Amino acid sequence: MSYATNEDLPSSVRAALPVHAQNIYREAYNRAWDNLADPTTQDSHETREQAAEKAAWAAVSQTYEKLDNTEMWGERDYHRYLDQATDR
Repeated sequence: MSYATNEDLPSSVRAALPVHAQNIYREAYNRAWDNLADPTTQDSHETREQAAEKAAWAAVSQTYEKLDNTEMWGERDYHRYLDQATDR
């Protein structure tokens, strides 16, 4: 089950993600869904849908992060992360 538009995404995903993040989620989900059509490429304990969802959230988390104490996601502040990385 791939998603043709953002409106086809689950309501929980649409509510939590800004439009750009929804695009990332949908594209990553669809790519993973298509790549997992061959059952031999799947991890045996995950369904195809679970694996595609995991890939989609991983793609979203490259650019977005879950905001503190909410279900909402916002764009990562890369400068803050770079500063933290150089302080270590």
